Amino acid sequence: MDDVEIEKHVLNINENGYTIIKNGIDNKDLIDRIICDFESWASKDENNFKKGQFNRVTNFHFYNNDTLDLVTNKAVNSVLSKYFNSEQVVYSSLFFREGTAQHYHRDTPHFYTNPIDNYCGVWFALEDVNVNAGPLKYYIGSQKLEVPNGHETFNRLFGESSETKENMSYSEKNLACLLEYNKHIENLCEKENLMKNDETNYLNPISKGDIIIWHPKLLHGGSEIIDKNLTRYSMVTHNVPINKKVFNASHFFTSEPTNEYLENLCDFTYVTHNNVSLVSHSKKEEVQRNYL
Repeated sequence: MDDVEIEKHVLNINENGYTIIKNGIDNKDLIDRIICDFESWASKDENNFKKGQFNRVTNFHFYNNDTLDLVTNKAVNSVLSKYFNSEQVVYSSLFFREGTAQHYHRDTPHFYTNPIDNYCGVWFALEDVNVNAGPLKYYIGSQKLEVPNGHETFNRLFGESSETKENMSYSEKNLACLLEYNKHIENLCEKENLMKNDETNYLNPISKGDIIIWHPKLLHGGSEIIDKNLTRYSMVTHNVPINKKVFNASHFFTSEPTNEYLENLCDFTYVTHNNVSLVSHSKKEEVQRNYL
């Protein structure tokens, strides 16, 4: 990928909220091996993976050299290094067999950095994505919408003037904030009449080997799954600049910034594959069922 093409993708992320690298994975044999490896992993009772249940698997990218080759893609590394103006690293990943039908959301609260939004999501298509299988949905340009931040959202719902019951647990408050925050952005997208890509308006069909990179503030999710017998093999990685601490919604939705967020001490250790750094995690791949 030359400098002109890299700049084009960076511009797309900033202007549209996403960019698509067509045929970014040119080794289709690699993709086929990964799918076979995943099916073998998923077939083992001890891994507790259930087909057709919207299950996803965390950190499958460390499974073997094939999955590591996938997520250390050269094109992605070139684009994100330019976008961040820094060495970029793979923070974590999710592997999907089927679509998610996940509601619209921004990633900002879940990958909360200081400074904010030093993050991008990367979606690797491991098969041609049928419109009936629940393709990625998103509002084009929604990353430009300015909305109340996490502290403003929390204080509006649970501040001194709030009538909300005080016996709610913090996890319940966090969930309420997430739903309020994302719904506010979705309503604003509709008010601004932003164009969306979903199962009713499949503007950007995705083929096996394509890669999507999206802005942290892009409102996105999983389209409705019309045919539940279809698969939608894909892997998502969450990428950040090196030595950048990643916080989550428990720090984003608070009455004021937490001390940990303000101190911003990065304690990550890294491993390297194909000259790309990856955050080293102690946990093996595991199934994750409930998510927003």
